[in-house]
Amino acid sequence: MTMTIEPFTHWLFTDLDGTLIPLDGEKQNVEDLQQLKTLLAEHRIGLTFVTGRHLSSALAAIPEFDLPIPQWVISDVGTRISEYANGAATSNADYRGQLLAIIDGWNADKIISALTQTFQYEHLELQEAEKQSPLKISFYTDAECVESLANECRLVFNRRAAPLAVVSSVDPFTGDGLIDVLPAGVDKAYACKWLAQTLGLRFDRDITYAGDSGNDLAALTSGCRAIVVGNADTATKQHVAGLAQVWVSSKTATSAVVEGVIDGIKNPEHR
Repeated sequence: MTMTIEPFTHWLFTDLDGTLIPLDGEKQNVEDLQQLKTLLAEHRIGLTFVTGRHLSSALAAIPEFDLPIPQWVISDVGTRISEYANGAATSNADYRGQLLAIIDGWNADKIISALTQTFQYEHLELQEAEKQSPLKISFYTDAECVESLANECRLVFNRRAAPLAVVSSVDPFTGDGLIDVLPAGVDKAYACKWLAQTLGLRFDRDITYAGDSGNDLAALTSGCRAIVVGNADTATKQHVAGLAQVWVSSKTATSAVVEGVIDGIKNPEHR
């Protein structure tokens, strides 16, 4: 599949909830969102959403929160990449085919069957049907035990040599523990790197990534310049502590993203 490199000087790859989307009641976030739109346009910075949301939910957030228009959307925790143009999203068939080859027949039924053979499965609740896909099986659980359950899931799949990975996080708004079962090696970082390579971008120079939670961690520590918003969970902040390429902001959500983008514009050597 041949793609045209967009005429952008830099790219912002950003998570949505808790990062780009203004926090509820944060007037400054809303004001800074408008500033971000101006910065993206004036400095020719491309925009890619990178979210755990499914595609339709990610697109619905654009009018709901008056978000800037992205050129690309990486959704479903890195398992779907879509180009966004003229108000419509077109999912990349090459990427989907690559991921289907990785899972090698490990569909939802096979994954659930493997997990039900352990007592831990009783603590997992399948998320809504619209949040599932052939490449992402997602569960709710208690936040207090999300890491231990994620490790139990990993052990189950490792014993079966299943080509699967497990990503865990905590929803910053509901407090729910979230567990996603994905193709092995695939996460937000994998998708970002795939898209960067496909577009002919230098991952460590041309991209700034912004995020706030556990499912952003792989991307935040993947080697590109990164912005960790001030409302990020403590575990995420601890993991990135001391990394030179990571900007940890004291500001929240949208305001932190704007702060990091402005720093990158003023100090391109920080990219």
